[in-house]
This record gives sequence, C-alpha cells and structure tokens, in this order.
Amino acid sequence: MDRSDHHEIAPALRRLLRRASFLPGLERFAPKVARRFMALLAKGMVPRRAFQVDETIQHIGPNRLTVRVFCPRGSIEPRPALLYLHGGGWTIGSSAESRPFTALLAEQASCVVYSLDYRLAPEHPFPQPLSDVATAWDWLQQHHPRADEVPLIIGGDSAGATLATVLCRRLRHQAGRQPDGQFLIYPMTSTKQQTASYQRYAQGLILTRSTIDYFLRHYIGQVKNPAANADISPLHADDLSRLPPAFIGLAAADILHDEGVAYAQALRQAGVPVELQVFPDMIHAFINLLAISAAYDSAAVCAKQLQQLIQRTSNHAPRAH
Repeated sequence: MDRSDHHEIAPALRRLLRRASFLPGLERFAPKVARRFMALLAKGMVPRRAFQVDETIQHIGPNRLTVRVFCPRGSIEPRPALLYLHGGGWTIGSSAESRPFTALLAEQASCVVYSLDYRLAPEHPFPQPLSDVATAWDWLQQHHPRADEVPLIIGGDSAGATLATVLCRRLRHQAGRQPDGQFLIYPMTSTKQQTASYQRYAQGLILTRSTIDYFLRHYIGQVKNPAANADISPLHADDLSRLPPAFIGLAAADILHDEGVAYAQALRQAGVPVELQVFPDMIHAFINLLAISAAYDSAAVCAKQLQQLIQRTSNHAPRAH
C-alpha cells in the first residue's frame, strides 16, 4: 500500500511523497553520495521569505567542528541560546541543510541558535557524535555572551534529538551545568522497532524501516544489543529522573511516532515536566520542508514552543552540580 495516500497527511505533503516515490531510496547509495543527494533535494525546500537573523560560522574544538550561529536582529543581550543538532540518522544532514528551520527558531523564539555539524557515521560511528556534542556544549557555556545569566537549551530533530536527550542524561552525573531544557523534534528513542507506527508507516514515507536500518548499520556497527544501550535507545534507560524540562514535537504519520509518545510518558513518570505536541497531518522531516506552507506552519508552532520552553526555564538559576 502506498502510504503517501494516507488521508491524515497534509495534501501538499502527499503530493510531495508521490513525486518522491519515483526516486531511489537513500539505502541504495553510499553515505557520501547520499549526503550530496539530500543536500541537493534540500535546496528545493527553502521557503521564499528571508528571516531577520544574522548568520556567522565558528570552528570549535580540536576537530574544528563547524557551528553555524543564528542571531536575531535587533535583540538585546543577554539572549537565551539553543544548541541545535540536525537530523539525518547520524549519517547524513548538516547545519546548512537545516538552516531554514534554525533561522526560523532564532527569529521567532528570540534566541541565539548554535547549529552544530557533528561528525557523521560511518567515518565517525557511535559514540563519536556524542563526544562532539559534549564538546559543543562545553564550548557554548564558555563563549555564549553572559551564559550564566540566561537559559541554555539543547535540542534537535530525529537523530539530533536523540543525541540531545542522551547528553542531558550523561550530564546529570557530571559536575557542571546541565541544559535548562530539551527541545526534541521526533526523536528516535528505541531500536526495538516493535511499535504500531513501525508497522503502519514502514514504507512509502521519507523515513522508512529500510532507511532506519541503513542509518543504524552505519552508526552503531557492531554494538551488541543496542536496545539495551541507553546512549542509543534512551527510552530504555534505567533512570530518566532529574532531566531538564522537555518539549517533544512529533509527526502523526511517522514511523517514530509511538516511541516518541512512549518517551514523553517515560519522562513524565520519572518526574520530568514534558510538553508533548503531535502534528496530526505531518510526516517525519517536516521541519526540513518549509517550502510547503503546512509544514512551515507546523515548524512555526515548534518555534513558539521553544519560546515557551525558554520562558518556563528563565526564572530558574543555571543548573550546576
């Protein structure tokens, strides 16, 4: 069955999926080729409007990681900050491809967005991307203006959201500042692949079961029992308490939907404040499809949720242990 015909998906996205059905799946390409292919497709999804932000680039750490910085124009310091981690199954994607969404976040949530290019698998498999994210988090605290006075949020989409929430759990056991909030867009939280949404949306959408298998093969390689490794499958962590408040945004027509809901429930059961929003007519990767008005509107709601997350944490002192 062609899942692009599901009535719950916004009509413009259904049309996009029908066109995309004539393209080969990412899993048919070597990762370097897949990256170029997706970067080319991303250029067709840039919205027409220009965002009122200034963009600069920093290179940080011993590996000279690229950080793309978006600062809203006309704002006054001190500004809150978001460390943003792009999606792409830890194998593809970049801060350049996620530029429209991160610029939108900076403008509409009135914060500085630091979008990181962590190193990608298979050249840099698990846990190297996590190490890069930790490096960026340390750098952010040292280089964001008046960082000790403002909320510092960490977040991302898909694989990037997974990295964000895993780092939050890791930092909980370390000295130093923990993020003030988690901004998670359709995170991958389990490798068990046993949910109803895995069955319903396994084929025909942007993210398929075979694509996930392709990503995991490159990212985790020979890791045994990844479902039991909380740094790969955070849903199955033994302890999710004392994590920062979270916003979790999910697409209803997404193979990852059910595990996103389960992760929100697990966080709540552990005492973590969670704002969960499911976008009923969206698909995975909608925040990268901003040339489509329905996807743009949903992404703008995510930006509003980020602003509210910042407001909820702004009255709290920076977390240190």
